[in-house]
Amino acid sequence: MQVYAAAIVHTALRVAEAEIAEQVRVEPEELSVPKLFPRVAAASAMACGAEIGIAETVRLNRHLKLRRPNLRRLCFATTPLDAVRVETRKGPRRHRRFCRARAKWKAITQVRGFRS
Repeated sequence: MQVYAAAIVHTALRVAEAEIAEQVRVEPEELSVPKLFPRVAAASAMACGAEIGIAETVRLNRHLKLRRPNLRRLCFATTPLDAVRVETRKGPRRHRRFCRARAKWKAITQVRGFRS
């Protein structure tokens, strides 16, 4: 079930990414998934909480005609484009330096006192 849930979340995130890219007229590859996912998750949680609060308010005030607020206008529903864009590299990749401690590496089974 966790695999199916992960697949559903991944698909929903990719659909959201495509819709966001279409709205701001950029390619979906220009949006950073590691930056976008926490913002989408937080916005989804806030939207769920707001919907529950609105539904409870409507239920408690059945005798009144209430107008529903536009959740898209609230602060949690938007984010600047630069905050979720992919950052380009500023130069060539650096090579990993040699570390003397890596030359003395041992497997955990060779460490004195190890018991499996």
